[in-house]
Amino acid sequence: MAILQILAVVLVATGLLTLVGDPTQSRVKHPKRGSNV
Repeated sequence: MAILQILAVVLVATGLLTLVGDPTQSRVKHPKRGSNV
């Protein structure tokens, strides 16, 4: 099923983007928290 393959690729891509993007977003959203810690 091509649909399952597409879903798998989307899930993997989303996971990678989340792993890479989370630290950057957390730094931008909560710079004060980072400096306090």
